[in-house]
Amino acid sequence: MINQTQVVELEQKFWQAMKDDDIESAVALTRFPCLISSPQGSKLVVEEDFRKMMKGDSGDKFRGVELQNNLVQILNDDTAVITYEYDLGGKRLLDSSTWVNENGNWLCAFHSEMQKMH
Repeated sequence: MINQTQVVELEQKFWQAMKDDDIESAVALTRFPCLISSPQGSKLVVEEDFRKMMKGDSGDKFRGVELQNNLVQILNDDTAVITYEYDLGGKRLLDSSTWVNENGNWLCAFHSEMQKMH
C-alpha cells in the first residue's frame, strides 16, 4: 500500500518531468485519458494531446516551483489524493491530483489547478 510520503514523491517526480521538459517521464506517470481542470476549463486529455501540451510549455517557467502545504489522503489500496500550494508568476496556485494504481504502476488520473483568492 502506498503511503503519504510516496504520494508526495510521485507529484514531485511529475513536476520534475515538467521542469526538465521530459515528456516521456510525464507520459509514464499519467493515466490516459486523464481529466484536467484549470481556469481555462475542464477537459479529457488523450496521450497525443498531452504530448502536444507538454511540447507547448517550457520547463523554465516551472523551475522555482516548490510544493507547499501538502495534504494527502489515501482512499484505498489503489487510490490517493494530494492537494498543495505553490507560487508561479507572482500568483499563489492550488493544485490537486488523484493517483490510481494500475497493475502496480501509480498514475495520475486527474489534475486540477486554480488560483488562490486572497
